[in-house]
Amino acid sequence: MDLRRLRYFLAVAEDLHFGHAAERLGITQPALSQQVSKLEMELGATLIERTSRTVSLTEAGRDVLGPLRRCVAAYEEARVVARRAPSSGGGVLRIGFPRGESSTVLTPFLRRIAHGAPGIRMELTDVPCERQAVAVREGELDVGFMHLPILEPNLTPLVIRRDRLVVVMPGNHPCAKDRFVDIRSLEEEPFIGVRLRCPAYTDALGTLARHGGFRPRIEIETNGIEATVSMVADRLGVAIVPGAGVQRHPGVAIRDISPAPHRLDLAFVLHQDQRSPVLRTMRRVVQEASREKALARDGVREERAV
Repeated sequence: MDLRRLRYFLAVAEDLHFGHAAERLGITQPALSQQVSKLEMELGATLIERTSRTVSLTEAGRDVLGPLRRCVAAYEEARVVARRAPSSGGGVLRIGFPRGESSTVLTPFLRRIAHGAPGIRMELTDVPCERQAVAVREGELDVGFMHLPILEPNLTPLVIRRDRLVVVMPGNHPCAKDRFVDIRSLEEEPFIGVRLRCPAYTDALGTLARHGGFRPRIEIETNGIEATVSMVADRLGVAIVPGAGVQRHPGVAIRDISPAPHRLDLAFVLHQDQRSPVLRTMRRVVQEASREKALARDGVREERAV
């Protein structure tokens, strides 16, 4: 039995509309109708009644709906288990990476992993923080690289850096002469917002604004920290960003915030049941680098569980 036909039938059963289901599946309506008909032939029963105006499930269609859903779910579970099974050889390490954020921290660790495990091929995929934990849980990624905390169960972080929010401002800004900037002093400043699609960053920024008693006046929005820093250098405004993602830039001052915001620890995130040799090697390399404190300005912690 072709698993695709099960998915096609389930899509039609959910939408009760061949056109909508075909659009969602990314196939033509005639092809979808043909595949559902072939499934009906395989099962020896009519599953869907079609008229020029309506689509409805037959009694047989309603009866098989539950078993077919369980069949597809069982396949997905088997696929995830198979991806997590130990493998021999060097192997592939699929790492999720939020583009435009924290590359200054991630890149040195990738070098260490490549040096400590030369047989491993690393595949980096642009995945927002908000999606990474789910992707690791479902086996789409072997490792996520993201800010904590994470809400997904059964995931373990390898914390590599204690990050924090910082203010990025033009170097000639009056507040740049101070080490700590009172966030309330920036209330009237034009802000550059950063769309990082990172729930931890969004929550920390919201908490900071509430505790500081102000609402940033956002006049420009960007998709990455690098672009934001360039705009700050051009004196278009100030910004609040995770410190680990900021590279030094001429004409830009990076200052700590008062009151101190919540930390945003950076971590590699793995599934706690993953036991593949590839991930064991990667875990060892990361832990060795963390113990050496070779890569973090503020100190690095060893692995901990959430």
